[in-house]
Amino acid sequence: MESIADLLFSMRIKGVTVWADHGQILYDAPPGALSPCDIESLRARRGEIVSFLERGGTSVRVHPPLAPRGTLEPVPLTPLQSRSFRRIIAVGGKSARIPAVTIRLAGPLDIGALERALTHLARRHEILRARIVVKSSVLLLTTAPSCEIPIERFDVSDGTRAAGEARAKNMVRQLATEPADLAAEPLIAAYLFRLGERDHVLVVAMHHLIFDIPSVNILRRDIAALYAEAADQSPAALPEVPVQFADYSVWQQKVRHASGAELASFWKARLAGARAVRVLEEGGEGASRPRAARFRFRFGLPLTAALRRFSREQHTSVMMSVLTAYVATLARWCEVDDLIVPIPTIARRHPALQDAVGPFSTVLPLRVEVRGNETFLDLLRRLVAEYESAYRHDDFGQAFAETPSPPFAGNPCFNFVPAIGASEVRGSGENRVEFTPFLISLPFGEEVAVTLEQPQVFIVDTPEELIGSFAYRADRVRATA
Repeated sequence: MESIADLLFSMRIKGVTVWADHGQILYDAPPGALSPCDIESLRARRGEIVSFLERGGTSVRVHPPLAPRGTLEPVPLTPLQSRSFRRIIAVGGKSARIPAVTIRLAGPLDIGALERALTHLARRHEILRARIVVKSSVLLLTTAPSCEIPIERFDVSDGTRAAGEARAKNMVRQLATEPADLAAEPLIAAYLFRLGERDHVLVVAMHHLIFDIPSVNILRRDIAALYAEAADQSPAALPEVPVQFADYSVWQQKVRHASGAELASFWKARLAGARAVRVLEEGGEGASRPRAARFRFRFGLPLTAALRRFSREQHTSVMMSVLTAYVATLARWCEVDDLIVPIPTIARRHPALQDAVGPFSTVLPLRVEVRGNETFLDLLRRLVAEYESAYRHDDFGQAFAETPSPPFAGNPCFNFVPAIGASEVRGSGENRVEFTPFLISLPFGEEVAVTLEQPQVFIVDTPEELIGSFAYRADRVRATA
């Protein structure tokens, strides 16, 4: 059996950070970095790992326990929520809700049961009942004691199934461009499209201030289970949600107050002397309204398979392999050897957060020096170490939120999105209803452009292949020969 030091080192080279907190093991991992076997090893040797860490085997974090907040405690916005909300207010206070959960429902749908399921969903996840308010110039999150999520219905069943699907997708794209007033309207809305008697599409649209990528799979699972319960098919049997996002936000503020000075010193030193990287030629057409553009690309099945095989052989994640290639390309493209790449990262550190819905993601600005005489593997290992260091000093996005916005042709963000969850079947026989993802390519216009400070690279790890896109503010750049 490998030693605890070797086990933790194997986690480290995968970009995984492990630490002890009040006798528990906590870890941060890039999407897909940990296999089921890795997770089982951590659980099986929990006592040994905690003992090793508490003896000083590596740095140990001591945080206040994450627990439900007091009933009278005000709930602050996280740094990234606050940053995003203030920018929305600066452009009028309206922002579109994103069609985050899109599910195809095949079977005899009980619409009344679906409505009850969404009501139970809002009862289960506080953040779905949240509003943002300003009190004494402080941004706070308030939660209504109860909330129904009404379903707006559309019938697109006239014609062929393909025609109905196309109409539904076009309507969802239109809904995705309609701004909601954050001060007066809910941050969540639901729509049901009837494609046929036994064929529907459910769309749950939410503002990005109240969810992150893992929330989508959690909500899809919960909707399917709660629908089955509401239709008297089976008990929901969902895992408990011990703490809500509001509890996390209060806890996060306490952690920042306790260790803020230390983390601020780290990031001030780490980012000292950094400069923006010019990626695109500035200029544009001088348009009065922001306009986003996106270039899509695919990795292809052979390249995706090779990347996954390479990542396994190097005991790292696909995300780290692709990030390394991206950094090397960006450095050569921009002719720089010192650059910062902000990486929005899933950060559900505590086991109690695994079934909670909310915007738990953080942003890590990775500073990377690209050396002319090193190999790809050298760069990969240094990026893993940089990623680990940034995770250890994660300040919940505080440094990123407080950094003045860079010029548009600044350092592009690198986003890695894990694959969406698979299908679920609820009921049997005549009552069988299948819940499957209904993929929609969303518009990429003014709403996205408002929040697009710098170019964004998106890599999505689908079950088949990696696909990607490069997004930028088209109204601020000009084409070059």
